[in-house]
Amino acid sequence: FYSGWFKSLYEAESFDSYSGEYALARLLNTSPHIVWWHRLHPQDKAFIYYNPKDRYFPDFVALDDEGVHWIIEGKDKRGRDDARVQEKRRAAEGVVHRLLGVEGFADQRWGYLIAYEDDIARSDSWDDLKVKSEPVSN
Repeated sequence: FYSGWFKSLYEAESFDSYSGEYALARLLNTSPHIVWWHRLHPQDKAFIYYNPKDRYFPDFVALDDEGVHWIIEGKDKRGRDDARVQEKRRAAEGVVHRLLGVEGFADQRWGYLIAYEDDIARSDSWDDLKVKSEPVSN
């Protein structure tokens, strides 16, 4: 567990990778346009089906100062060419668009982005990362 976060919903968080998840958390934590972030774990049961039988668990959810809730996935740069990663991306983008029609979410703004490790390393802020990551939002 790593502690010292001031925008995380929890004081300490654990991560599966340093250059992806930990570096992304550090970027979210220090970016002026992020209000809060949360590291999602499988026990949070926040998952997206990317085909009829398989699901995946995004890494983070965050709220920016424009009121957009972001579903964020940290990935190795090889994910750009990985068919399964891109299948997961399409499924998550579909969820973001469908949330507009779901009672309880209709008045909320949601977005999704995959943050590749090389983009995270080259970004100084959340705004930099969004430009590099081609996010989708409703």
